[in-house]
Amino acid sequence: MKELLKRTKVNIIISSIITILFGIILIVWPTSSTLFISSLAGWLLFLGGIISVVIYFSTRQTEPKANLLLGLIVVSFGFWAVIRPSALVQLISVLFGVILLLHGFLNIDDSLELKNGGITNWWVFLFFSILTIILGIFIIWSPIASATVMTIISGISLLFDGITDLILVFRISHILKSPHDDYTF
Repeated sequence: MKELLKRTKVNIIISSIITILFGIILIVWPTSSTLFISSLAGWLLFLGGIISVVIYFSTRQTEPKANLLLGLIVVSFGFWAVIRPSALVQLISVLFGVILLLHGFLNIDDSLELKNGGITNWWVFLFFSILTIILGIFIIWSPIASATVMTIISGISLLFDGITDLILVFRISHILKSPHDDYTF
């Protein structure tokens, strides 16, 4: 049991350090990180599409033609993402902005229904609905800047997660080594 706990502790420490490093990379180089992730996604799509096309031609008697078409579309999309990673970032950001915008408008309708239903704090829901619409407009208007902000927020989250995991593992380790039964954190 003691050996299992040691291995688990080492694994958590290594995982935490990697998480902290990724968080720092996303915070320090948000645009480069986003473009790298987009390029990586493009390569994965490109290779996945090529594999689909190869599978189609190697088993063409049993594969429907839609698989070939899907494979060619994925290859094309992957190639586009590899040569234009910023365009992929913009596309994803704009789609996210449109979803927020639509959701905000739907929430406005919901908040008005709350008002008609006699709910006293309906305006709070309306406020957040309008805030969602404003955020959606910002993301659509400035997709690269919003992707950069989202990358930095992701980096901060990873950094926080790694640090708290390290604190937790060292605190638990200290508690387990103590001779008395005080298991308070």
